[in-house]
Amino acid sequence: MRGSVTPKELEKLGRTMFMSKYWKSILMRQIDVSRKTVNRWWTGENGISDEYEGKILKLLIKQYEALGKLVEYYRKKGKL
Repeated sequence: MRGSVTPKELEKLGRTMFMSKYWKSILMRQIDVSRKTVNRWWTGENGISDEYEGKILKLLIKQYEALGKLVEYYRKKGKL
């Protein structure tokens, strides 16, 4: 079965998670796929499998949690 993340959503996830125009390169290394695979997902040539969609969404959660901890740290220091 194919996941439900669309090419447009994939780009939004990648750009937001990695805050970089090089999000495809970072993503491919993070989930251990080829550049060609990420490009096929991004262009819509291939859908993202449930397995890899899950890996991408786990990365999103990991980034969210890390940023939350960082924000809390600086709040405790009175910087935010």
